[in-house]
Amino acid sequence: MSEEFIPRTIPRVKVALYGPTNVGKTLFRNVLLRKDTSPPKPTEMTQEEEVMREYKKPTEFGTTMSIEKYKLTLVDVPGRPEFKQMRIETLKKIVGWLFMYDATDPSSAERLMEMIKTELEPERKLKSAIAMMVVGTKKDLGPNDEAVKKGGEIAEYLSKHTTMLYGYSVPHVVISCTDAGNVTLTFLCIEAINFDLRPPKEIISRIMEGKAPPTVPSVAVEAPKEVRPPEKPIPTEPSIEEIQVEKMEVPEAPEPKEPVLEEPLGGLEEVGGKEEVLPEVPSPVEVMREVAPEKPKIEEVAPKPTKPKVVPKEVKAKPIRIELGTDEKAWNLARKIKEKIPMLSGCYFISWGKDTVHVALDSEKKLTEKNKEFVRAILSLYNAIRGRFDVNVILLGGEEKGYGITIGDKIIVMEFDPKDISDMMMMFSAFRYKKPTMPIGEAISPKPVKFVLNKTDKLWDAARSIKNTSADIISCYIVIPENGGYAVAHDSDEYLAKEQEEFLSTILNIMNYADKITKTKLLMLVGKQSIIVAKKKGYIVIKTKGRPPTHMLRMISAAK
Repeated sequence: MSEEFIPRTIPRVKVALYGPTNVGKTLFRNVLLRKDTSPPKPTEMTQEEEVMREYKKPTEFGTTMSIEKYKLTLVDVPGRPEFKQMRIETLKKIVGWLFMYDATDPSSAERLMEMIKTELEPERKLKSAIAMMVVGTKKDLGPNDEAVKKGGEIAEYLSKHTTMLYGYSVPHVVISCTDAGNVTLTFLCIEAINFDLRPPKEIISRIMEGKAPPTVPSVAVEAPKEVRPPEKPIPTEPSIEEIQVEKMEVPEAPEPKEPVLEEPLGGLEEVGGKEEVLPEVPSPVEVMREVAPEKPKIEEVAPKPTKPKVVPKEVKAKPIRIELGTDEKAWNLARKIKEKIPMLSGCYFISWGKDTVHVALDSEKKLTEKNKEFVRAILSLYNAIRGRFDVNVILLGGEEKGYGITIGDKIIVMEFDPKDISDMMMMFSAFRYKKPTMPIGEAISPKPVKFVLNKTDKLWDAARSIKNTSADIISCYIVIPENGGYAVAHDSDEYLAKEQEEFLSTILNIMNYADKITKTKLLMLVGKQSIIVAKKKGYIVIKTKGRPPTHMLRMISAAK
């Protein structure tokens, strides 16, 4: 079980040095990797360098905290016009982009903008992009004001992509590639954006002020790889959707079987003693018969029996009318959202009045019964969440379709291909929290669920290992279907409190409603606290503070 959820390889991150010729891309690479810093010859072949790096995040106490080790592939492409096809063919699955221009030459910035519009955008090369920076070079030679202004316009142009997907504006800095401090800080900036989805203001300020960077540990560098135009395919690297996570230190079981999932665990019925074997609750009529079997008059004397409070019953949402929306702005917004986010295959815009839900789509003005059932399923899912978790973003990763749902004074539902789940997780996790307003319909209570403690030590160790990967993780549970109930392991002591059972019951209820929308393999709820649920034969449930940590999103999306 645990091996199916815990990825085994280290994350890989590809960063491209992109721009016209003679801007200092190769010098930047050599200085960053502490190689020969003499002026290099113009690059005529794509060069790739692979190094191991460790991303460290500054703390409020002036120290740093290790967040994640990863393998960096630094891609340096030739900038001359005749190498356009080579650039297009070799720039694949790039996560981070350093867009570089000569800050002493306005035509260099113009050429960079032209390359972005004529090379990258038509080929959709920015689809996998998470981190972007615009970097003017040759600061030591005296920047040209017009060139720097044009560089700022490039950053503003690229920000249309990042603000919609990740909520940040692309930084623009001017550096000298001969200054190791400038180079190191610039790369620390792109690294921070990639892992935290926000530009580090302090690092950018230090670049602009020209302050020296902190000492950077040396790294082992492999020999550069020459990448020729692919007569045969370049060795495949995992895409952003396939980024893997380093093996966790989880004790190996004596035998490589999966007894937890494939076979019942013997002796589970003994766990927890009497609390595990619950007697059937007698009906009020049976109770009355036992009390007075020969005196039916007891009905005249005894008070009418109250309904026993055994377990909460499911409360179904009130029937609602679903109609075609008449607000033209809603239709235009649904179409615009689909147009602006290339990964989307559909968009619903849902609003509500007193007793009616109004729906606008990105397509023709027609509302089928299938559309109505889909909207009802969305509202039922939210009503299962409402009142229990304070969230305004829901992400469902299914086998055939995925859905991102934002909830405020309106509900927006975005449909996407499951292969884009990693990109969508990053995008939706970056949404800023906004208190959602209540839609019509009743909150839905969870059905009763029986839980026992799992006896497999390996799963308890796995839950603790996952929790220890980040200080932002509040709790981690591994939940396995077992004999009509669920066997639970978690990150704390081997005990399951009532509050924990209620939490897990709610999660399983939510997953049932999610399955009515799509056969859900991944659920993410984002709000003041966030919850990630990965499902295969069992469930991993992770609760985090605020927005889920980026490395945790990568770990979950990598767990196929």
